[in-house]
Amino acid sequence: MEVLSPGTRRKDFYIKLNKYRDAGVREYWMIDPDQQYIIVNYFESETSPEIYPLYGPVPVHIFDGQMLIDLSTIRTWLEEQ
Repeated sequence: MEVLSPGTRRKDFYIKLNKYRDAGVREYWMIDPDQQYIIVNYFESETSPEIYPLYGPVPVHIFDGQMLIDLSTIRTWLEEQ
C-alpha cells in the first residue's frame, strides 16, 4: 500500500507499479488522499485496476475477496489534518 503524494505520484503510478508486478507482487494498493480514493492493482486479474472510495470496505483479492479492509479510519484521519 502506497500513499500518493505530488512528489512521488509518477514514480508510484509507473515505476513502482511495474517493478512490483515484475517482482511477483500480487496486489498493489495506491491511496490518493487528495482525490479520496484507492486504486487496487490485482495483477492476476484482467479487470485490474479497480477504484474504491476512501471509506468503507475494500476486498483483498489475494484472499479471494473474503478479507475486507475498512479505510474509513484513514479518511477520518485525513479530514482531521
